[in-house]
Amino acid sequence: MLNANAKLDPVSVAEKIIKGTGHEMHNAVLYGVSEDGSYSELDRAPDIYDLLGREYPYTGLVGLAVHTTGWAAPLNSDGEVEGAPSKHPERRRVALVAVMTAEGMGSALSFADDPDEIITDSSGTGQLSDALKECLLRLS
Repeated sequence: MLNANAKLDPVSVAEKIIKGTGHEMHNAVLYGVSEDGSYSELDRAPDIYDLLGREYPYTGLVGLAVHTTGWAAPLNSDGEVEGAPSKHPERRRVALVAVMTAEGMGSALSFADDPDEIITDSSGTGQLSDALKECLLRLS
């Protein structure tokens, strides 16, 4: 069972992982997060959702972190990207780390053209958040 008493800020873990990261990874990487905020690699795969759909043994973890890279593009007035981000004329190479713990989700994002600026978010919704939560629940 996951340690629900651990108090760990998911955003601070995401920032620690993304610092000094590259922006061109061949595989997404899944890390197990320990109570002290340390992390260790559990697995890697080309498809992030395949990675999160697998079973992992519980090993004293309080959370999971996933690290991936890809393309980002500006959102339109409806809050959506028009077409594939990789084909957008204003696309930017991006690295993303998302962390899920009992406290919730946090993420850190950096762009290849400005890697020292790290954008964080302490909320999480959508397909990646759901997949991380489901993977974490399978550990307990």
